[in-house]
Amino acid sequence: MTSARRRSARRFLQPPSKFIPRSPRLTAAQAEAMLLKAGFVWLRSKGSHRIYHKGDRRIVVPFHSGANLHPKITKQILEAIEEA
Repeated sequence: MTSARRRSARRFLQPPSKFIPRSPRLTAAQAEAMLLKAGFVWLRSKGSHRIYHKGDRRIVVPFHSGANLHPKITKQILEAIEEA
């Protein structure tokens, strides 16, 4: 293993920063359950995306088989639930 390769491998082995909390990893089914519990209503679906709304807030959740949601989408969902 070359020294450059070792350095890049070390970068991935370092523990996450204590200043930046990690967002939870959610599946679409878990996100849907959280939204429905918070009072969001399933408005419609288009393809593999489901659209939920509550008041003026609209959230789109992609439903792909067993895959975790992207951290940006997870963050949007958690923010919408906190506002609701």
